[in-house]
Amino acid sequence: MSTENIKADKKIPEIRLSPTGVQSFFNCRRRWQLEQKWRPLRDSFAPTLGSIIHLGLSCRILREDWPSICVAALNRTDLKPEDKAKAWALAEPLVKHWNPPDEWLFLSVEDKFELPVPSESDAVLQKVTWSGYIDAEIWKDDELWVVDYKTSQRTPDPDHAMIDEQLLAYYATEKWKLTRKEIDQTPRGSIWAAIVIPGLRLKKGESWNEFHQRVDNAVQAEPFKHYQNFPLEYTDDQVDYFWEKVRYVVNEIREKRFYKNPGHCKYLPCQFRDICLNDTNAKIMGFKPKEQEERPSLDILMAEGVLQGLDAPVSPDDLADETVKWERVNVGMSQEEIAEKLGVSKKAIASWEDMEKFPEDEEMRKKIREALSGEGS
Repeated sequence: MSTENIKADKKIPEIRLSPTGVQSFFNCRRRWQLEQKWRPLRDSFAPTLGSIIHLGLSCRILREDWPSICVAALNRTDLKPEDKAKAWALAEPLVKHWNPPDEWLFLSVEDKFELPVPSESDAVLQKVTWSGYIDAEIWKDDELWVVDYKTSQRTPDPDHAMIDEQLLAYYATEKWKLTRKEIDQTPRGSIWAAIVIPGLRLKKGESWNEFHQRVDNAVQAEPFKHYQNFPLEYTDDQVDYFWEKVRYVVNEIREKRFYKNPGHCKYLPCQFRDICLNDTNAKIMGFKPKEQEERPSLDILMAEGVLQGLDAPVSPDDLADETVKWERVNVGMSQEEIAEKLGVSKKAIASWEDMEKFPEDEEMRKKIREALSGEGS
């Protein structure tokens, strides 16, 4: 499709792109296409863990009740109960012990942007909305910096940070945003705030509470291993190069050039593998169309929930299905153990966890709360 046709055709659909979307497109175009249409069958552990950590850090900056909000967000996911327990055991210590440098003055947190792409009347870039969230904007050493939190399994090095184009994307976005507002201020650069997840695993016979404490001890003992900040500066040429890549992505989308990247499939698990070549039967296989999502995605919870407040955090009075099971697993109790503690049958516990029925008696609900919080005798 030529640029002349794009300019003349008023039916050209609008395109929404984000820094993450551009990276996703280059990783695998076919996956990017499917992500626009379908919601994965289940939430993935690693992205969920990263989002919970992001959420917790943002809540801490805003002095919100971050444990309650993070647990509420985690309960909205469809992770397995044991994965929820694992995610909380890893995320809570990392959020709790994180301390931003004293010289950082936070100007904004989870700043939402929706902008046209810098185009100078480029027809290809018409009807394109550049959208997303900047983790934080800070004032440091009398200059403006963009901060991007990144969770990883290993400590990144400066060279790795420099080639990460998401950091360049957020810098370019901030610069463009200020230009559009006619603010005479240029950001100095981006800061990669690395949050390194401890490489610990649950030991045989270890409860989730014990694992949680072991992670907490590891983070507290060696914080320098788990928190590192990499300041990065960029040239105008790098910014121009980035926007040219965005233009390339938009043009490829317009031309419907979608194909899978076999290398990406080999090294990273893909939630759309089963419908990669043909998504005709996606609904039959359990995939839900994006426009019919029944609950907000975790990144929306992360960004909007912090500033606007989630629904009331999950309370013991609202214990139900996976929440009961998750709390039970989190305190390291079996169905038999909690049944004995409450003086009920194992079948009753299974029934509560499966939401077949739940005790209406307030005294029993109180006992459940106490047992799951470790307060019961």
